[in-house]
Amino acid sequence: MTDLAALLDAARQAIALAHAPRTGRPCGAALMADDGRIFAAGNLEVANYGSSVCAAKAALVSAWAGGARRFTALAVAGAGADMPYPCGDCLQALIEFAPHLLIISDAEPRRPVPITDLLPDAFGLG
Repeated sequence: MTDLAALLDAARQAIALAHAPRTGRPCGAALMADDGRIFAAGNLEVANYGSSVCAAKAALVSAWAGGARRFTALAVAGAGADMPYPCGDCLQALIEFAPHLLIISDAEPRRPVPITDLLPDAFGLG
């Protein structure tokens, strides 16, 4: 659980990397590669919401650019009181690269949840 605690801490720190002027809901995510490296990112909002990037997907892109190809866990944290789990779009992107990924949210309860529990009918897994 120590690795997950460090991962959640990295996600909390990544909130400072966020740019969320429209929603006022900055969030951070940290993705752990199977070799223990952690890739953290914040969400990036722009006027055209479709061009915005969630923190979880930004962390995935950062990890991929850093040469990581297999992932074990993702942590998400937000500045708001009700930080949810990653959105469906992010879950779909993550599950394609890590179908056994564990996800931990800064929201209570702070326990790892298999990605397939959050997106049981993901495209491409059937």
